[in-house]
Amino acid sequence: MPATPISTGSELKNNMSGKRKLKFEILLLLLVLLPATNACSGKKNEEKVGKVWIIGDSTVANYALEKDYQVNRFPITGWGQVFQPFLTKDNLKMIDHLVNADSVVVDDRAKGGRSTRTFFQEGRWREVYNQIQPGDLVLMQFGHNDAAESKPARYVNLQGYAEFLRLFVNQTREKRNTDSDYSGGPELSVGRRTSGKCTWWLSGCDETSGKRTSC
Repeated sequence: MPATPISTGSELKNNMSGKRKLKFEILLLLLVLLPATNACSGKKNEEKVGKVWIIGDSTVANYALEKDYQVNRFPITGWGQVFQPFLTKDNLKMIDHLVNADSVVVDDRAKGGRSTRTFFQEGRWREVYNQIQPGDLVLMQFGHNDAAESKPARYVNLQGYAEFLRLFVNQTREKRNTDSDYSGGPELSVGRRTSGKCTWWLSGCDETSGKRTSC
């Protein structure tokens, strides 16, 4: 029977050193391949993008969307037209109770000359409503055209104006999948100037006298 070779101390040391080197190389390979594995499996963290919808009249419309803007309408500008640059990541942190996203895209659907009623009747609200996703935010500004009694095509009386506002707010809350859109956040005040006074609705306001009570 052949004799079993006996490893010397030097050989054992070399074998141990080789094993450590092999383990190090395997560990290094795993560290290199891990990011690629996560990317292929979809585990990479993606930025959460939200949306801010804007509805309303000329005061908030994006005139740059109109074909003749540069020729006939410039420099007229609604505030919604220049709202996107204000929604930086730092500013979003200040409204994280309203917008839960890393960044947001502004989609301005406001149109000049529209009141709450005509915006609804023309199907403009339905287009927005059908696309609202949980977590989206809807900003609205109406009142200028609603109060135009000399223009019956767009005029809305006080009761109708209040009801259309409630419709927009309630349906938005349903699609956002929450009952507390404004809880702990800024006060929601919606109003319209009529006959020299400002009439307010929502949040416990007196619709008859036009005075802010518990708003």
